[in-house]
Amino acid sequence: MRSNMVKVEVNIEDVKIVNSKYASYGILIILKSVDGSIQYYDKKVYRRYSEFFKLKKNLEREFGVEIPYEFPDRLFVIWVGSNIDPDVIESRRKKLSKFLYDLLNDSFDSKWKNSDYVSEFLDLRNDWDSYYTSNGSNVEQKLTGKNNSVAAAVESLDLKDSMNWEIFYRNCKDELQMCKRNKNKGINITKDLMQLRLKLIELENPLDTYDRSTVDVDKNKNLLKLLKDEVNELSITAPSSISELRNTSGNGSNSNNNSEDSLRKSLFPQTTKPYKKPSVGRRKLGETEETIKMNNQQLLQKHKDVMLGQDEELHQLKQVVQRQRNISIELNEELSYQNELLDLMDNDISGTGHKLRRANNQVRQINNDS
Repeated sequence: MRSNMVKVEVNIEDVKIVNSKYASYGILIILKSVDGSIQYYDKKVYRRYSEFFKLKKNLEREFGVEIPYEFPDRLFVIWVGSNIDPDVIESRRKKLSKFLYDLLNDSFDSKWKNSDYVSEFLDLRNDWDSYYTSNGSNVEQKLTGKNNSVAAAVESLDLKDSMNWEIFYRNCKDELQMCKRNKNKGINITKDLMQLRLKLIELENPLDTYDRSTVDVDKNKNLLKLLKDEVNELSITAPSSISELRNTSGNGSNSNNNSEDSLRKSLFPQTTKPYKKPSVGRRKLGETEETIKMNNQQLLQKHKDVMLGQDEELHQLKQVVQRQRNISIELNEELSYQNELLDLMDNDISGTGHKLRRANNQVRQINNDS
């Protein structure tokens, strides 16, 4: 019989040096079944050492006891470069990874991992441990039942459950990657993209029904929007006709040409009525001098070109917004770094003041003795 407990894997392999001032540690959290056969959830966040230290202090303050897991010592030095010293970073990376692993997998003393400080630090739902413990077995039964097809099992999930939504979303991402690989091989992916769009609609429907106190609905909507954008971008560049597939694969046989012509005629039958230019003063609503001479296929192509131009302008606007966001993040990080320096300076000043008071007391004692 399979246990309902959740195993947490912690990997800290990615370390970024920000502005040559401090290190940001990439924490990959993977929630799995105890035997590791089923993955429920994965999340990657970046945290500084000072944020780890703050988490430790908050937990000790909340429960009133010292945390029992090994934690790397804080360096109280004036040399700023010590924060990005390779030896210091490597030592902290290993110890911080072990610290989180021990904290999240302690089945005897679970109060630490169930604290709201931990869920906020790792960007998890507040009841993540009890939620995945109680609901994990249901997902396992669906994914490991009599039906061995994982895709069929995923499609049968009830999306009213937010955990099932996350599994379904990851499955859609996997299908998108498969479409990209098939496109590079010259395989027609039009049907696959249509089915993927239907699944994205299924993902969108239940979002507004979730409890916002336990599920980050806005984040899920943003993830879904990004996935839709990728699908739309892929559909624009993907081969959409037999002629494009033939050009991609380089197959130019006569039999393919005949099948292509027959399919084109069946899909786009020629009209028996020749195109007649509207008389002056009788122009159709919405017609311009440029479009009045175009047939339907030319109008469709022009419409696609306009949409591509609009998409490019939106992409440029997105890049501008992202640059502004990065500048704001850098400013915030600079302020945090300055606050750390001020804290260190305050500690040094306090220590110096204590030493001066002790020296003053000793001098006063000497004067009294003399």
